[in-house]
Amino acid sequence: MRSRYSAFKTQNIDYLLNTTHPNHRTSDDRAALDKTIASTLWLGLKVLHSEFNSGSGTVEFCAFYRDVLPAGKVSKAAVLQLHEVSRFIQVDERWLYSQGQHLPAIKLGRNDLCYCGSGEKLKKCCA
Repeated sequence: MRSRYSAFKTQNIDYLLNTTHPNHRTSDDRAALDKTIASTLWLGLKVLHSEFNSGSGTVEFCAFYRDVLPAGKVSKAAVLQLHEVSRFIQVDERWLYSQGQHLPAIKLGRNDLCYCGSGEKLKKCCA
Protein backbone atom coordinates (compact mmCIF):
# COMPACT_ATOMS: atom_id res chain seq x y z
CA MET A 1 0.00 0.00 0.00
CA ARG A 2 2.73 2.47 0.93
CA SER A 3 4.53 1.68 -2.30
CA ARG A 4 1.40 2.50 -4.33
CA TYR A 5 1.01 5.81 -2.47
CA SER A 6 4.67 6.57 -3.22
CA ALA A 7 4.04 5.73 -6.88
CA PHE A 8 1.16 8.23 -6.98
CA LYS A 9 3.35 10.85 -5.29
CA THR A 10 6.28 10.27 -7.67
CA GLN A 11 4.00 9.89 -10.71
CA ASN A 12 5.12 6.33 -11.47
CA ILE A 13 2.19 5.18 -13.58
CA ASP A 14 3.93 2.01 -14.77
CA TYR A 15 4.31 0.82 -11.16
CA LEU A 16 0.63 1.53 -10.45
CA LEU A 17 -0.44 -0.44 -13.50
CA ASN A 18 1.93 -3.33 -12.70
CA THR A 19 0.64 -3.59 -9.12
CA THR A 20 -3.02 -3.73 -10.14
CA HIS A 21 -4.46 -7.22 -10.45
CA PRO A 22 -4.98 -8.09 -14.16
CA ASN A 23 -8.67 -8.86 -13.55
CA HIS A 24 -9.18 -5.28 -12.38
CA ARG A 25 -7.36 -3.43 -15.17
CA THR A 26 -9.15 -1.57 -17.94
CA SER A 27 -7.97 -0.16 -21.24
CA ASP A 28 -8.33 3.43 -19.99
CA ASP A 29 -6.37 2.99 -16.73
CA ARG A 30 -3.29 4.84 -18.00
CA ALA A 31 -5.36 7.85 -19.14
CA ALA A 32 -7.26 7.94 -15.84
CA LEU A 33 -4.01 7.77 -13.85
CA ASP A 34 -2.47 10.51 -16.01
CA LYS A 35 -5.43 12.74 -15.25
CA THR A 36 -5.35 11.99 -11.51
CA ILE A 37 -1.61 12.58 -11.23
CA ALA A 38 -1.78 15.85 -13.17
CA SER A 39 -4.53 17.21 -10.93
CA THR A 40 -3.31 16.06 -7.50
CA LEU A 41 -0.55 17.06 -5.08
CA TRP A 42 -0.21 14.26 -2.52
CA LEU A 43 0.67 15.52 0.96
CA GLY A 44 0.70 12.51 3.27
CA LEU A 45 -0.53 9.04 4.08
CA LYS A 46 -1.99 7.64 7.27
CA VAL A 47 -2.49 3.86 7.41
CA LEU A 48 -5.36 3.21 9.80
CA HIS A 49 -5.64 -0.58 9.74
CA SER A 50 -4.33 -3.55 7.80
CA GLU A 51 -5.16 -7.23 7.80
CA PHE A 52 -3.56 -9.97 5.70
CA ASN A 53 -4.05 -13.72 5.58
CA SER A 54 -3.46 -16.57 3.13
CA GLY A 55 -3.41 -14.72 -0.16
CA SER A 56 -5.65 -11.73 0.48
CA GLY A 57 -5.70 -8.62 2.59
CA THR A 58 -7.09 -5.18 3.21
CA VAL A 59 -5.58 -1.82 4.09
CA GLU A 60 -7.64 1.08 5.42
CA PHE A 61 -5.86 4.35 4.81
CA CYS A 62 -6.36 8.05 4.45
CA ALA A 63 -4.29 9.93 1.87
CA PHE A 64 -4.21 13.73 2.08
CA TYR A 65 -3.96 15.93 -0.99
CA ARG A 66 -4.64 19.25 -2.62
CA ASP A 67 -6.05 19.79 -6.08
CA VAL A 68 -3.75 21.13 -8.79
CA LEU A 69 -5.48 23.73 -10.92
CA PRO A 70 -5.29 23.68 -14.74
CA ALA A 71 -2.55 26.34 -14.79
CA GLY A 72 -0.40 24.06 -12.62
CA LYS A 73 -0.96 26.06 -9.44
CA VAL A 74 -1.88 24.26 -6.24
CA SER A 75 -5.31 25.07 -4.85
CA LYS A 76 -5.33 27.08 -1.62
CA ALA A 77 -8.56 25.38 -0.60
CA ALA A 78 -8.71 23.00 2.34
CA VAL A 79 -6.73 19.78 2.29
CA LEU A 80 -8.80 16.93 0.86
CA GLN A 81 -8.80 13.26 1.81
CA LEU A 82 -9.03 9.92 0.08
CA HIS A 83 -10.24 7.54 2.81
CA GLU A 84 -10.45 4.02 1.46
CA VAL A 85 -10.30 0.34 2.29
CA SER A 86 -8.18 -1.27 -0.43
CA ARG A 87 -8.25 -4.97 -1.16
CA PHE A 88 -5.14 -6.85 -2.25
CA ILE A 89 -4.58 -10.34 -3.66
CA GLN A 90 -1.27 -12.19 -3.48
CA VAL A 91 -0.14 -13.61 -6.82
CA ASP A 92 3.28 -15.27 -7.17
CA GLU A 93 4.49 -13.68 -3.92
CA ARG A 94 3.44 -10.17 -5.05
CA TRP A 95 0.58 -8.18 -3.53
CA LEU A 96 -1.68 -6.73 -6.23
CA TYR A 97 -4.38 -4.10 -5.76
CA SER A 98 -7.80 -5.44 -6.70
CA GLN A 99 -10.36 -2.82 -5.64
CA GLY A 100 -11.18 -0.17 -3.10
CA GLN A 101 -14.17 1.10 -1.18
CA HIS A 102 -14.30 4.84 -0.53
CA LEU A 103 -15.24 5.93 2.98
CA PRO A 104 -16.20 9.30 4.53
CA ALA A 105 -13.37 11.66 5.47
CA ILE A 106 -11.80 11.17 8.89
CA LYS A 107 -11.80 13.91 11.52
CA LEU A 108 -8.38 15.14 12.54
CA GLY A 109 -7.95 16.86 15.88
CA ARG A 110 -5.68 19.85 16.37
CA ASN A 111 -3.44 17.74 18.63
CA ASP A 112 -3.16 14.81 16.20
CA LEU A 113 0.14 14.37 14.41
CA CYS A 114 0.22 16.19 11.08
CA TYR A 115 -0.59 14.20 7.94
CA CYS A 116 2.64 15.38 6.27
CA GLY A 117 4.78 13.14 8.47
CA SER A 118 6.76 15.90 10.16
CA GLY A 119 6.06 14.53 13.65
CA GLU A 120 4.57 17.89 14.68
CA LYS A 121 1.04 18.37 15.92
CA LEU A 122 -1.41 19.41 13.20
CA LYS A 123 -2.08 22.78 14.85
CA LYS A 124 1.63 23.72 14.61
CA CYS A 125 2.30 22.36 11.15
CA CYS A 126 0.14 22.27 8.02
CA ALA A 127 -3.26 23.24 9.45
